[in-house]
Amino acid sequence: MTYQSHSIGQIIQACREADLWFRWKWNVADPQYSLRNIELIYDTYLFHDHHYDTVHDVIKSRLKILMRVKQSLCIEPKGGRILVYAPHSNTFDGLAEGETSGLFDVSDCPPWGLWVGCIQDEKGEPYILSWIPDALIEEVNNAMEVIMLDTLRWLENIQENWAITFQQALMPYRSHK
Repeated sequence: MTYQSHSIGQIIQACREADLWFRWKWNVADPQYSLRNIELIYDTYLFHDHHYDTVHDVIKSRLKILMRVKQSLCIEPKGGRILVYAPHSNTFDGLAEGETSGLFDVSDCPPWGLWVGCIQDEKGEPYILSWIPDALIEEVNNAMEVIMLDTLRWLENIQENWAITFQQALMPYRSHK
């Protein structure tokens, strides 16, 4: 079976869109729902058989909404990092959810408003990539500290071929903190 992955170009564009979405929708008083907007999944089936299809539909919905409200899509993100979520490597214990007041869900999944792509490694394992703005990096680091598995990792900390390729291409979009 052949699986799809988002290209580097698609992920770079999706980072711009996720950053705009964050600036438009983020509400510090509502971390659980402000980036998990129902409008992103209204026209899509949220969980397809393949992670790529799910992520791709969310990205398309976000772009359609941003275009409808005329958000400028040429603005570069203002710092941030790429978070890699391994959906098959979690324990569904809710630790990240509790640590972040719901920014992550019970399965350690980042909010879908920040998803920027889905890739597969050489073994066929899917990974969901999310744009994490500087304002949320400390919160994400706190979540990563309570998780016992490598469910959540920063892209720059992964030393596998696929990740190194993405690290080099996405370097201009990383935070320099």
